[in-house]
Amino acid sequence: MTQNPRIQACFNRLRAHGHKGLVGWVSAGDYGLDFSRRMLDTLADAGCDVIELALPFSDPMADGSIIQASYERALRWRAGQNTPPVDLESVLALAADFRQRHLDTVLLLYSYLNPILQMGFAEFGARAVAAGVDGLIVVDMPFEESQLRQPLANLPLEFVQLVAPTTSADRMATTLANHHGLVYAIAVAGVTGQKSAEIDGLTRYVQLVRQHTAQPILVGFGIKTPEQAAAVAQTDADAVVVASAIIDCYDRSLAAGKSLDQALADVSALASAIKAAIVQAATSTPGATPNVRQAV
Repeated sequence: MTQNPRIQACFNRLRAHGHKGLVGWVSAGDYGLDFSRRMLDTLADAGCDVIELALPFSDPMADGSIIQASYERALRWRAGQNTPPVDLESVLALAADFRQRHLDTVLLLYSYLNPILQMGFAEFGARAVAAGVDGLIVVDMPFEESQLRQPLANLPLEFVQLVAPTTSADRMATTLANHHGLVYAIAVAGVTGQKSAEIDGLTRYVQLVRQHTAQPILVGFGIKTPEQAAAVAQTDADAVVVASAIIDCYDRSLAAGKSLDQALADVSALASAIKAAIVQAATSTPGATPNVRQAV
């Protein structure tokens, strides 16, 4: 896969100002596709530099209870007889709709391998690029599996490489040696949203990842509050991923009887607070200077 120009521009811009990015999350189809469309706009307007658009999957292995519940709601959601199913087709349409209004926000498609396999790798790649998708996270495809990488090799669709605290130094070196895209450093051993990242250990872990790559590092899993996000922003990471906390925010709002508009306002407030904490932490760290590592 070739590097994506929108991803390059985003992280070059952040690095030039000494800033760190915020990565938000949308479970496509949770509470309906129209709510997801509004969620994408809300997160972009609240300052998310990158958004993960997740394709609901019936048997997720990396996602904790909060994200799993959002998938289940999405897969059974029907607001009317003419409501389209929440599948890869409708999620790519959602991406294309978003891209018409937001030209700079990076959009990553988060999926498991099977839906992409069902569409066909070549067709998926062409349609994802046409829809304005910039990168791809496939959580159940090991690095050694090249069946998806090869058909997408000449497209501006970055494959996001996952590493974890349990990844050995040798395997990390092998995995990242020839990887030329975003790196997603999983902050905790386990699934999303179940436990918070331990900052001291995370600092050392991100330093280890940085030894093996000059590419932007996203850190996610277990980051729930502005304070936690600010702490991650003081590591050598380039962006902080917040997912389960966003879902929990609107889910609690709706469960409390708030309207969709009010739930979206609560999400906007949360994302804005996290973004502000990240920017403040990244620019006020003692001795910190703008990140001038080699451009992406």
